[in-house]
Amino acid sequence: MASLRQEAPILELKSTSKSFGPTVALDDVSISFTVGEIHCLLGENGAGKSTVGKLIAGLYQPDVGTISVAGQAMVFTHPLEALAEGIALVYQELSLFPDLTVFENVCIGLENGLFRRPKKQAELARCEPILTELGLRPDLHTKLKDLPAAKQQLVEVAKALAKHPRIVVMDEPTSMLGHPERKALFAAIERLKLQDVTFILITHHLDEVIEFGDKVTVMKNGRVLTSLTLTPEVTAEDIAALLGAHDHDSDDKKSYVRSTVEKIRIAGLLDADGREKTISIAKGEVVGFYGVVGCGRERIMGALSGSKKAPDLAITLGERVYAPSTPHQASDCGVAFLATGRSANAIFASRSIEQNLTITQLSTFEKFGVIDSLAEAHAANEQLHIMGTRYGKSSDAIGSLSGGNQQKVLLARTLAHGKEVIVLEDPSAGIDIAAKHDIHNVIRAKADAGLTVLMFSSDLPETITHCDTVYTVFNGRIVNRYNTPSMRDEARIIADVLGSAKKPEPSPGIESI
Repeated sequence: MASLRQEAPILELKSTSKSFGPTVALDDVSISFTVGEIHCLLGENGAGKSTVGKLIAGLYQPDVGTISVAGQAMVFTHPLEALAEGIALVYQELSLFPDLTVFENVCIGLENGLFRRPKKQAELARCEPILTELGLRPDLHTKLKDLPAAKQQLVEVAKALAKHPRIVVMDEPTSMLGHPERKALFAAIERLKLQDVTFILITHHLDEVIEFGDKVTVMKNGRVLTSLTLTPEVTAEDIAALLGAHDHDSDDKKSYVRSTVEKIRIAGLLDADGREKTISIAKGEVVGFYGVVGCGRERIMGALSGSKKAPDLAITLGERVYAPSTPHQASDCGVAFLATGRSANAIFASRSIEQNLTITQLSTFEKFGVIDSLAEAHAANEQLHIMGTRYGKSSDAIGSLSGGNQQKVLLARTLAHGKEVIVLEDPSAGIDIAAKHDIHNVIRAKADAGLTVLMFSSDLPETITHCDTVYTVFNGRIVNRYNTPSMRDEARIIADVLGSAKKPEPSPGIESI
């Protein structure tokens, strides 16, 4: 709902520009933010949104222009200086410590002086409301690395909010969240907004902008296209038109004709009534497993990818027994896995684009124990071209790419050694509409050519729109199967994964199992 406040800005960027070498990230950008509003920054990867957030939070300094807080010009040379003015940043890529507990991660930065720390009960009292609201209270003493990705993302949010900031910059905070986690996050944001906290939400999700935003600034190529107040009359289509983009995720998918060739069989699953159930996945089928954090789909994903053992499941791949103990063993069987969390789980940050792409293909370019670098570079450029990757030279650092283009590199790497099956976890998290469209087109083309795709996505519209079949998972059990699902099934799917599902009425597209 649009804010009705008419107050002096709490924060302003005036004629700010920022370059990184020859690359102009921001060009004469001016934006103002009001007390107690949710102000969305929207645009494609590379539009400059994250650069704006990092300028505000003190990670970068503008080359030209000024940043004012409550009417006073500020120069932040470090994030701690911004935090001292009440500005906190929620990073897209986690800035947490895997071997510390949830409580310890959230309380980092609340120390009082160099050697003194507040008492644990005082820390808990300060953090308790946000921990409870985000559903993290039961996990307080769990090590971060033992939590699923979505809960780790909520810990990143809680860490920022525990500092009681007056301005919060959130860079793609929902990229790895399922429906319940996203709902909890925005409930917390709405509560804090009423306490005059200002939220700057960097996002690619038009639905979040329309549902929760008070104002949106649309950016492209480092410039502001427009800033407008969000009223009920403003639609997602209106904003997409400003970007010159079409939300391809809303396109109707082609009807899928299921192959008669079985590629994967999974036995040992349970249906909603606790009866043993076997599911069959066909060659060339795109299958989604959808559920909330901790629903049990992680066990299925781990067994298929080789990342976790599930001895109670009996899986066959083609006509062979399939029980990999590691992702490497899965790869030897033609099954490749792309995990969520690019920085933590997939990217070699110190390496080039080419090296990140070809690291699983080196034997292909080997001659007499020596890598043919020309053949490697040629193959890399060809694969990058197929993915529609925007880059300078393949020898450039992978960190020079936007998030969407990094994801294209990782998907290309996955496809290169996933000859039979690919297992994808949140494949389009944190990337823009155009990059999503490119990635989904490649996935569909590969499926049409016979590759089986298993998608474990937290994005329900993505799951519905791009999967031929969707299995809903709750409490470790398969609730329903949706054949050729559509957005008309959204409410029923959400009910399935929240444990409030009823037996579906007879429908050609839904099968209770």
